[in-house]
Amino acid sequence: MGRVTSADGTAIAYERTGSGPAVILVGGGLDDGAENAPLAPELAERFSVYNYARRGRADSGDTPPYALEREIEDLDALIAEAGGSAHLFGASSGGALVLEAAAAGSAVDRAAVYEVPYMVGEFFEAAADAIAASLPHAQRRTLDGQTHVADPQAFAPVLERFFGT
Repeated sequence: MGRVTSADGTAIAYERTGSGPAVILVGGGLDDGAENAPLAPELAERFSVYNYARRGRADSGDTPPYALEREIEDLDALIAEAGGSAHLFGASSGGALVLEAAAAGSAVDRAAVYEVPYMVGEFFEAAADAIAASLPHAQRRTLDGQTHVADPQAFAPVLERFFGT
């Protein structure tokens, strides 16, 4: 387990595995890093995978009050640790954080999100369409048979193709 120090002095815990271009896995709001842990070894043959516990979860510290900007600074510290730029993958509210970090100018090579909890109309399909329509060069994919927590063996090949090597 490694640690980086965010701009406000908060220690952020992460696990790194594999080698190659950096991919940072960003979990959802209730996740301590365990939800993305099974995905890490699936990607580690082609990427350096950083799976971290967001601030206030597991072994990561927390410095109140909460602010989105602090979480973006946490990601920026991880990106710096990973070599200065990285691909980001975020699930659920982690996907929202990935989109916010990219919009804020973080050094994101490519961003992939899954099941971002935005609502447009009656449910997630319309929100996914709206996100894809608003981003340049966006691609939208549906993983048939998957739930809110996708099977890593089904999901890893999609990310590998998208992030490329």
